[in-house]
Amino acid sequence: MKNLYGELREYSHSDHYGFHMPGHKRNKNLTGVGLPYEIDITEIEGFDDLHHAKGMLKKAQERAAQVFHGEETHFLINGSTVGILSAILGCTRRGDRILMARNCHKSVYHAVYMNELEPEYVYPLFYKEQELNGQINPKDVQDILDRDRYLFETDPDYIDKEAITENQKDLHGERKKIQAVVITSPTYDGVVSDIEKIAKIVHSYDIPLIVDEAHGAHFGFHTYFPKNANTKGADVVIHSIHKTLPSLTQTALIHMNGNIADREKIRKYLHILQSSSPSYVLMAGIDSCVQWLKSGNMADDFDKYVEMLKETRVQLKKLRHLQILETENFDYSKIVISVKNTKYFGRELYEILLNKYHLQMEMAAGSYVLAMTSVGDTKEGFQRLIRALSEIDNELEEENYSFGNILNEGKNFSQASIEILELEQIDMNDKDEKNLSQASIEILELEQIDMNDKDEKNLSQVSMGILELEQIDMNDKDEKNLSQVSMGILELEQIDMNDKDEKNLSQVSMGILELEQIDMNDKEGKNLSQSPIGLPRLEQIFTCAEMESMDKIDMQEIRVLPWEQCAGRISMEFAYLYPPGIPLIVPGEKISEEVIALLQKYKDMGFEIEGLNYDRKIKTYR
Repeated sequence: MKNLYGELREYSHSDHYGFHMPGHKRNKNLTGVGLPYEIDITEIEGFDDLHHAKGMLKKAQERAAQVFHGEETHFLINGSTVGILSAILGCTRRGDRILMARNCHKSVYHAVYMNELEPEYVYPLFYKEQELNGQINPKDVQDILDRDRYLFETDPDYIDKEAITENQKDLHGERKKIQAVVITSPTYDGVVSDIEKIAKIVHSYDIPLIVDEAHGAHFGFHTYFPKNANTKGADVVIHSIHKTLPSLTQTALIHMNGNIADREKIRKYLHILQSSSPSYVLMAGIDSCVQWLKSGNMADDFDKYVEMLKETRVQLKKLRHLQILETENFDYSKIVISVKNTKYFGRELYEILLNKYHLQMEMAAGSYVLAMTSVGDTKEGFQRLIRALSEIDNELEEENYSFGNILNEGKNFSQASIEILELEQIDMNDKDEKNLSQASIEILELEQIDMNDKDEKNLSQVSMGILELEQIDMNDKDEKNLSQVSMGILELEQIDMNDKDEKNLSQVSMGILELEQIDMNDKEGKNLSQSPIGLPRLEQIFTCAEMESMDKIDMQEIRVLPWEQCAGRISMEFAYLYPPGIPLIVPGEKISEEVIALLQKYKDMGFEIEGLNYDRKIKTYR
């Protein structure tokens, strides 16, 4: 069966001469480069029109719907972004309320801004050990929608008492109901939510569920992967087929199911937001991908791919210091490598893989790197990744062994750098002068510790590139029991700093000190890094649209400040890392000390903070 690409190839070999766009006129010799000019045409006779598809493009979209189990499918040549924008704008009216996952892509926030929506957030679970944002809990969705219905049905006095804003009421003075639910599944890192259960909950309120499944276009084509959201009850599903399937960059699909979502309105926004001159090269890429998915070769290709994935995961689970991560509900096409228990940040491992091994990872985060795989990967590519990570892991082993030998010799040393917590000028015999001055993000630096006193300072083991200290008597065994150090960090338990109420150092994780009940009012420089957390939960004061209006009507309250001075003020800007493009701060949210520390932490790790107009500064309102 001939597809769009075949039709374009046939036309390119015909004697038709084009007095029409595009300007290259299919002349490959003009620029001397190998771009596919010969199949790049515009809407000419016989090739249909994406915005009014009746012929070959209509049939191509129907094939895609069949393959992806959607009732109605449209080609997207402006990427998943245009599908997300169209879906949200099509399912809401200006000023409506919407329930959305806080870990949605920035395009969802842009749709909220464009339609002046008021978002209500549902936060993903956070897997602390893996340091990954998790799935959306269906019960959380149920609880928010239950509360929303209750508030809508109560009397106005109750609403006023609960301080519902004017934006939450419609023209008749009634509180607006949530009109749509938007979640991301799988996440950038591969965590999958229970779409079927969430869809049933959402549909019980007669509102549509929009699923950003951009990273799950391969779902449903092998039993190793989950089924796609079209089969799980979602009303609108967006797939970036260029991400995990053999298609060209910027190509995607939007699927519409059931009768809850306003399909006609979504189509209207697709016509508005998509280019009126869609690329036939991109559409040919979509159709060729769909035809391959319908072919007999697809099953064999996926079988080979899955076998390579399984073997790669088996090999990477043998690593001793680096660690391959996954969660209970997971997309196993994503290879997430944690550096949590090593001397590295994620960004450092990313750069080593790129510069030394010429392996380009998809993304680096604070404590991990992400390798995105697809059916287009080769056995040689997987083997190169295994060899590189194994070599890096072995080098970590050798460094740790060498460091362990130094310690076992019982030598005095003033500094152990790179892998250890920095403890400065701690007099273990003077209970009144225990000055813990600094704990840096990755390092324990031990200074002025006499290791020659074997009776009281028993250094029993060194493993995994770290000090494991056991049963160290700090002159008071009852109060100063340093019980364990593991995985690249000191884990300090039950250390009484002579003030149990203010200085309880209970745990260290992620290569960072996790401090509980430590008095931060000491101005002697005791600034300790915080533990890994999920997305910061910031108080929403205004919507994005309301925040923009403040820029014009209340200019005297606007300040551009260094971010360490912004706590308590309201952000007028986004702040996010790209990738993955999930905002840490949204305009209209009150900035907290927590998120400032998070921004500083990422900056120190070498990440660029996107969305801000000034380096290390935020435009804020009162």
